[in-house]
Amino acid sequence: MTHLRRFVAVALVVTVTGTLGAACTRAADTLLPNEAATTAGADDEAGTPVVALGQAGDEFDDPASLAGWTVMQGELQDGTPGTVDIGRTNPGALTMVPGRSWWVNGTRGLFVYKVLRGDFVVTARVRASGKAARLPADDWSLAGLLLRAPSSPNGSEHWVGYTVGYVGAPRVERKTTKSSRSELRLIPVEPGWIELRAVRAGPLVILLRRQGGTEWTLDAVYERADLPETLQVGIDAQSGYEADRADLIAETDWVHVAPTGIPDAVLAGLTGQLSHAVNRDEGNTLTARDTDLVREALLPAILNIP
Repeated sequence: MTHLRRFVAVALVVTVTGTLGAACTRAADTLLPNEAATTAGADDEAGTPVVALGQAGDEFDDPASLAGWTVMQGELQDGTPGTVDIGRTNPGALTMVPGRSWWVNGTRGLFVYKVLRGDFVVTARVRASGKAARLPADDWSLAGLLLRAPSSPNGSEHWVGYTVGYVGAPRVERKTTKSSRSELRLIPVEPGWIELRAVRAGPLVILLRRQGGTEWTLDAVYERADLPETLQVGIDAQSGYEADRADLIAETDWVHVAPTGIPDAVLAGLTGQLSHAVNRDEGNTLTARDTDLVREALLPAILNIP
């Protein structure tokens, strides 16, 4: 059975305020079949249907598949929208080049997503580069998975992000946001392509990564029973926080989506054993005891999903 390595994280907490009112539209309504941008003022949920898990993935080998995704620009800090295309910039890849924007607290950035319901496993192969170099030149240039609640009664943000990029060095960032308050941690990684996996299993969100054919590493387990059954799930890209420009080219080779394969009885038995305590030192993850329970009960099934 595949073994898991425990993660070592560098602690960092960021608090930023921002305005809402992100622009969003269906990719099919914009520009060319293989390129999308959005228009200001659109509702971030309008006309976005729930997608069956078996139809939610994308190999990004057909530019026309962009019509199946929704593109959100977020708050444009300097008024410059990001660009999104499949196959035009890089054959066989989704390429996102954000304007100066970011995901933290109540502020939203560039996001390409589908709407999923219930439990799932989403895995993406992602690379974050600079516009003129192998690595971005500016800190907080990141791209990867985002699982987001479509709306809340007071307009606050609720989501879990799992991205790779540059913050002083190549890093993975894991971030949980509840009621527009974000808690994040940074993890050193090697530059280049990386596989990021997020598992939604009942109230749990489980984050794993692997790189260069190595074993899967468990980075975090969050208990997010507050998230609704229906989520926006996809790829985000952000750059320009604490800088006067954005410097990121985010490539996604593929996105795979699958059922978890976890029996309801197993999940119910596990959640009944959890203390439901939060480890604030690790960015509001489950405690070490509860994380070990999740590792033993759920990960053997999750790791076998291609």
